[in-house]
Amino acid sequence: MLWWGGALFGLLLPSGTLGLARGGRTWILAAGVVALLLSAWTRPKRAGRLPLVSLCWAVLAVTEAVRWWRDPGTPWVFQWGAWWETAGWLVVMLAASLAVIRHAPDPRRWLPIALCVALTGNLLGWLLEAWWGVSRWAIPHTQSGWFPSDVAWAAWGVIAWPLLWAWRKWAVLPAALGLLLAQSSSAWLALWVGWRPGGSIQRWAGRLMPVVFALYLWRTEPELLACVMSRITTWIAVVATILHAPWGIGWDFNAYHAVAAHAPFSHSVLPHPSSDWLSLVLRHGWWTVPCFLLGSWWLWRQPGDHLMQSLRCAWWLAAWQTSVSLPLVGGLVWVLWLVDRVRRADAEEGQVDPAHGAAAQGVATAASR
Repeated sequence: MLWWGGALFGLLLPSGTLGLARGGRTWILAAGVVALLLSAWTRPKRAGRLPLVSLCWAVLAVTEAVRWWRDPGTPWVFQWGAWWETAGWLVVMLAASLAVIRHAPDPRRWLPIALCVALTGNLLGWLLEAWWGVSRWAIPHTQSGWFPSDVAWAAWGVIAWPLLWAWRKWAVLPAALGLLLAQSSSAWLALWVGWRPGGSIQRWAGRLMPVVFALYLWRTEPELLACVMSRITTWIAVVATILHAPWGIGWDFNAYHAVAAHAPFSHSVLPHPSSDWLSLVLRHGWWTVPCFLLGSWWLWRQPGDHLMQSLRCAWWLAAWQTSVSLPLVGGLVWVLWLVDRVRRADAEEGQVDPAHGAAAQGVATAASR
């Protein structure tokens, strides 16, 4: 259980001068190493196996290793460092995933509590920044509490929303306040598309979501059309670059200049692909398309419970944002995916969740009477 808490809250810890991306990957790498060590000292609870879609991680690591190894102008030290930056930590995540599935207990009971505590704590951090100027960041460019950016804060709120709503209706309050303070129209759109509530109260809430979203856009995005056109222009340039680079452009510092060269009508493009879907193919090549389609097919063929709805919100958010690729957000998605795999492994082993087991026993007792 300590590993689950560390994997969630460790992503929010300061990372010194490593920066947002490297610091987040460092904490994910540390969580993976801890999972491997714990699995070596404990007896496995279940057989546990990785689904076929997870093999794309290993293929990704090999692809990036070959990419950097074939570059004769790059010193070996930089080749090794670049491989770890783009692929090596994925290898550790792959091994750690199998270790967690085999050894870790099911954390579904307290997972919504942890997410509610994290989002509530970030609201307190935002208040400290806004009212007293106390911040965990040396140079706070935005008031985002403990999160490094509003994008990551809004993404956590959207992904956690279905889990919090299924646990306690009032628990979505810190997520809703975070979405309002972060002012991310993309996050609201992902929530509206990906969340499918049930029941009378939930249906009314779902019907009100478009109204809230429209009012929010009208209030916070006075130049909405310009923002949308800038994003579309960037997507056109990214697609043109993908068509000219079947093996991807990699992660070199100057690699993204190729996208700017394909900007239509000499318009400027955003400094990022503005879509994790496109970024995956742009950076690594066309071979990632079948892997992405396979993962999407797996996601959408699952029963639409609250855990799957959280992952689907992340899937939609990745369509028009590059937030899920941030280690802070991607780590959360990884943890939720592991929770689902642990749940399925328990079901395959014939183990029953204690809450469901007690309910089933009560029904059986009543039937026997």
